[in-house]
Amino acid sequence: MNLKILSTFTHHVHQKNAFVFVIIHLYSVVTCQDTQQNNSFSRPISSRADGLLPALLTGRAQDVLASTLGTFFSSLDSCLVNRSPWNDPELGSFAPDPKYCDARCLRNVFCCSPEKPDDLGVQFLFSSSIDPMTTKVMKYGDDESRKLFLNSNRTVVFIVHGFLNHYSYETMWNQTRDGYLARGSDVVLVDWSRGNRLYIQSMANVRVVGALTGQLIDFLDIPSRTLCVGFSLGSHVCGEAGSWLKRKRASLVPVLSRCHGIDPAGPGFDGCSDDIRLDTSDCGVVTVIHSSQFVEMLGFGTRFKSGHCDFWMNDGRHQPDCSKNPPFSRIVRDTIWGNMGRVGETLENAVGCSHVRGMKYYISALFGFCNFLGVESKCGGGKKCLAIQDKRLPKKMSFTPASDLCERDANIDYWVETTGHEPFCLDKRKKLVIKWFHSLKLMLMSRMCVYNELMWQLINVAVN
Repeated sequence: MNLKILSTFTHHVHQKNAFVFVIIHLYSVVTCQDTQQNNSFSRPISSRADGLLPALLTGRAQDVLASTLGTFFSSLDSCLVNRSPWNDPELGSFAPDPKYCDARCLRNVFCCSPEKPDDLGVQFLFSSSIDPMTTKVMKYGDDESRKLFLNSNRTVVFIVHGFLNHYSYETMWNQTRDGYLARGSDVVLVDWSRGNRLYIQSMANVRVVGALTGQLIDFLDIPSRTLCVGFSLGSHVCGEAGSWLKRKRASLVPVLSRCHGIDPAGPGFDGCSDDIRLDTSDCGVVTVIHSSQFVEMLGFGTRFKSGHCDFWMNDGRHQPDCSKNPPFSRIVRDTIWGNMGRVGETLENAVGCSHVRGMKYYISALFGFCNFLGVESKCGGGKKCLAIQDKRLPKKMSFTPASDLCERDANIDYWVETTGHEPFCLDKRKKLVIKWFHSLKLMLMSRMCVYNELMWQLINVAVN
């Protein structure tokens, strides 16, 4: 690695981002050793990672770590070496842009060029509320895809996952899809899992995935009835989709109807220009949930207000019943014995618990399990929410994804308090009743949409 890059990086992240520095230092040590021995990078980078593995690890743990480190370093090589710009006649130019390489958010150190659409392999998976059991792949320029939206006024919900997420093995995406299908909306899952394996590359790929999403919405001619729901990096994909549509249609006002950002990613975005992250200029109405503000390497969500209505769950910082510190002794023990699956689960629960909790709040509100009532406050900046200090009564609003109450001209922060257990309701009078119906309602409404109206009425009668 270039020593100038490394020194610049060290200057910006001294003490604050020590973990990331260790990874980059590890990378530089491996590559420098290899250069001294062979004066080239001809050896597979995964083999260079093998030399880093402690001898006390089991064979299986060494294999898993070697594969993981190999993939990481290979992707890092590609990001740092291949920075050439490229153009697409329809998507536009993806040349290096100063706002995407901003030193204020450390993007000057890792300023990757986004991967091309063919390398990303983004898929758009369509499900209709009329036939929820069938999934179709949507394609730009495909007349059959466009016909699916003719003679229909149903809301179309685009759901975009975040970093390292995948629809095939994570139930929260299917639950979100099924919740909207049960309410009569059509749903498109945006699968960009091939392009989000390395975070610094994923940040760059957000531009392309957003452009592809906006391009499809424009081709289908449905921006006025489209809701884009994004989690983490997916929130910024929604923002990029809205920006692309504005440029494509030469509009001074947002073209995309609504966006819901669920704990929009903070690392690599906080401190940067509003143009590269989800904000109120991207969609007609932007509603945001905050659950893990990015402060001193703790939390993965943004610490800045991003929408017309921002809901700061428990101050938008640490969520109830989420561990504040990873149990390192357990991680070391499981790593030594090769229980890498358990290591991943431990890290997810400890480090990403508050981040993922935002998505769980969203699902709970979508299915009507909880009425998350927010009270107008002054929030953000990594600090606790403060009450409004004036004579008027603070405004209150419930977060209801399916019937968003936020308005275009709003500019309000809401503080919301929850419990630490599903369905996270604070209202103790309803908590016991809702708990019994929680699993039953998810099971029946997930796929048996034929009976959704009857089930909806029965559950609402029970909990109200």
